[in-house]
Amino acid sequence: MPKQLLVSRRKAQMALFVKYMDDFITQVEKVSLFNENFGKMLFMVCLSQMVDKYFAPSIKMGNNVLRYRLSVLLISPSRSGKGQATKVAKEFLTAADVQWVKTTQFTDAGMIGTIDKDIAKLASMMVAKGAASAEALDLDPIIPGDLKNYRVIFFDEAKSLVVPGKWTQNIYEILQEALDDPGIVRKKLSDKYPITYETHVSIVATTYYLKNFHQTLMEQGFFQRILVLVEQISPEQRKKLNDAICLDWTDDTDDSHIKNLAADMLDRIHAANKECKEKGIDFIQTTPEARKAVKNLIGSHLQHMRTHFSGSDLEVLMPFTTGCIEKIWKMGAMSAILDNRYAVSAIDIANVKEIIGLYLNSIMNEILANVEQKTTQREKYEARIMQILKTVGEGGVPKTELYRVIQDRLGLDYNRVVNIVRRMIDNGSLLVRKEKPSGKGRPKEYISPNVNQGELKA
Repeated sequence: MPKQLLVSRRKAQMALFVKYMDDFITQVEKVSLFNENFGKMLFMVCLSQMVDKYFAPSIKMGNNVLRYRLSVLLISPSRSGKGQATKVAKEFLTAADVQWVKTTQFTDAGMIGTIDKDIAKLASMMVAKGAASAEALDLDPIIPGDLKNYRVIFFDEAKSLVVPGKWTQNIYEILQEALDDPGIVRKKLSDKYPITYETHVSIVATTYYLKNFHQTLMEQGFFQRILVLVEQISPEQRKKLNDAICLDWTDDTDDSHIKNLAADMLDRIHAANKECKEKGIDFIQTTPEARKAVKNLIGSHLQHMRTHFSGSDLEVLMPFTTGCIEKIWKMGAMSAILDNRYAVSAIDIANVKEIIGLYLNSIMNEILANVEQKTTQREKYEARIMQILKTVGEGGVPKTELYRVIQDRLGLDYNRVVNIVRRMIDNGSLLVRKEKPSGKGRPKEYISPNVNQGELKA
């Protein structure tokens, strides 16, 4: 075969991942405007479950062995088409015979499972009477929940995942173990029987935009384990969406196209699994060029963070880059498998580069918005303080008196006032004059505005 033709064929095969993803997104766009990015992440979750269920070899990453499951959280405004987009994913999963369920709340009984007390009582009696040993007894009192029975759980309006509440920490602890490799569900209920089992679940969660999501991001490591996408809709986009709905623009998704797409991808995954079995391939490997591509990709995002963030914000962001490495290898491996290749190449990393960018940019934008909000609020406080001091002469006002006035005028607590005034002194906006007392004691401090620096704008 001529070399040029061979190169062209390889490029066409390596584009299969992109082709399949584009076909999937086309179906999403028929029913949901402005959700192309969410469509890409939905595709990755669906593909990850297909590969995890039907492809035996795992990914070898150093001493770690990875499977393929991915999960996603979408945060976007209400009435933005999230539910319509997930319908395409549900049809696709059904066509691929991947079990899924939809839920609106997280409960221990529903998600984890319960204990059949009658069976538990019978088992205890039989062991007590010596009829059987606990190890040999074939009576399992555990009734597993959705985390065992389904491969994909759709959380619609998953506010409980992102808004701290009474049960939020409990949810995180359970899901973190469930989404790790291998996935384990472990919970001790009120009964003496603990519930423990392996799970192969992925999570697709959607909710509307929440102002304080950045705080949850900073406090919870759970979001380093899943893909996160935060989307906004501009007034212009909202108008287009409203106009389109009024004109009944949506096309019905082509059920046969979705079924054919799922069938085509399944054929390739089954063929890859068969070939690996015949050749004794137990692991997907990584090539040196792929490892270099991952290093450069992660390095560029980390450098961007270091350029735009500092302090505690940077500390919060940096672990997300480390968590991305596993996600990249999982997605890159799936790109290779669709091409019946069993070593991840640099082209596979290029195929998934955009999705990682969407994820990390969503996280960074959330933290950046919080930084900007804090900066804007701080500037407003400082401007108000300069207004308060506007009539103060060079002698200044006693510091303790200034603290009291600022507290009354701005409604801030004492410690917050002290920190703001100290920062203004450090940046030169305020001057401190110390006056020695006539007798013993500490010098009195007087605060005045630095008129040479100019006033801050209110």
